[in-house]
Amino acid sequence: MKMSRQRIKFLRDNQIIDVVNNFVPQYETDLSLPVEIENLLCLNGINIITHKDLKRTYGIESYITTNGVDKIVIDSDIYMDEETRARYTLAHEFGHYILHGSFIKSQNISSEEEYFDFRKSITPEEEKRIEIQAHIFAGYTLIPQASFRCKIDSLIENLGGSKNIGIVEFRAIMKDITNQYACSDMVAFKQLEYEYPKIYEELRATIL
Repeated sequence: MKMSRQRIKFLRDNQIIDVVNNFVPQYETDLSLPVEIENLLCLNGINIITHKDLKRTYGIESYITTNGVDKIVIDSDIYMDEETRARYTLAHEFGHYILHGSFIKSQNISSEEEYFDFRKSITPEEEKRIEIQAHIFAGYTLIPQASFRCKIDSLIENLGGSKNIGIVEFRAIMKDITNQYACSDMVAFKQLEYEYPKIYEELRATIL
């Protein structure tokens, strides 16, 4: 398969966040959460296809096809048995579709082999770039910025300030976030780092 030499552009974090906020509703009520990632994909014309033993056979959890039919192919065991991981995986691939769509579509990917050809065609720097960008997109998709800020601000206020967050309070906050947004501890903590870097550093110094 002949690969296009179109390159992947650099995007600042705030640019990615702006893109997410244009595609993902910034839910104003807790009743709207967690984000229905499958419905979001459907609204954007993306189908979900499960693949038995995708990870075991090819060493990957998912990939997106771009050969005229937009599909996210995901390992069936992950999709059926690991909800938070599957949600993040789908959001991550959605990030590739939105952020890198024109580049990926130029590769006309329709199979695992063509997906690997695509990955070989980009430089290590480009691969790192697209993965970081998709990770940021996924986090802000599952945990909308406006909702997250409102929740954390409220929790901090109820505690009388971030200085009063100890290990017990931190665990309670993380449990609240992961339950409401149906995400992993890692995703929740990463969003805390992006949105509240000062609090994140304080927690790292005193708790982690």
